Amino acid sequence: MTLIIFAQVFTVCLLGAISPGPSLAVVLRNTISGGRMQGVMTGIGHGLGFSIYAFIAVMGLSSLLFANEDFF
Repeated sequence: MTLIIFAQVFTVCLLGAISPGPSLAVVLRNTISGGRMQGVMTGIGHGLGFSIYAFIAVMGLSSLLFANEDFF
């Protein structure tokens, strides 16, 4: 992967990460109702959960590509 392609993928991922959505609403709700520490812990939990989800998705897609070379 060239540096330009990596920068493009990084930019798309960054834009997706900073766009507001339902997860932001949950973090804000927990911050308002429970204080700063609860908001930080909610954000950390969301980040870890999403990382696990993304890892599993990438592993599944890569196993499909390796199993079916026609798709690759």
